[in-house]
Amino acid sequence: MRLLLILLFIISSSCSSKKDILLIQDANLKQDYNFKFKDIKIKPDDILRINISSKSVNVASLYNSGLNPSQTGNILSYQIEGYLVNSEGYVNIPILDPIMVNGLTLSEASNKIQKQLEQEDVLKNSTVDIKILNAYFTVIGEVNSPGRYSFLENNMSIFQALGIAGDLTING
Repeated sequence: MRLLLILLFIISSSCSSKKDILLIQDANLKQDYNFKFKDIKIKPDDILRINISSKSVNVASLYNSGLNPSQTGNILSYQIEGYLVNSEGYVNIPILDPIMVNGLTLSEASNKIQKQLEQEDVLKNSTVDIKILNAYFTVIGEVNSPGRYSFLENNMSIFQALGIAGDLTING
């Protein structure tokens, strides 16, 4: 009898209610979660979308593929059109000397490319926008759709990543 009571106690104490497994319990929905993201740094094998704009539309168009998401619909087509950062950390942009971008943030690389366009007398008063096209994250564990996901945003929170992966399962 004593053994039966001990087993019953152990089994019942290991159970949890639904309230115990909610992602955020009693969260103040008005609370704004301010995340401090680290700036993304460019590294070898990154594929960069480099968009250069200027008043000299004809010259600037030489560097831009002309693709936009509405024309292609997926990240793979962007990757085909991007600039690869080679194993030494350089990106080769037509007409310009190779540019070292390894370890730079997107903003720093934009400024560096813009300065090089001006220094080499290729394009004056330009603006340069850079995105990493082959950025990805992996979600494993108790989510509805574990796997590897590509994204184009500069930053992503854990809540956004879980949402893309279909949220936690009831066991998560």
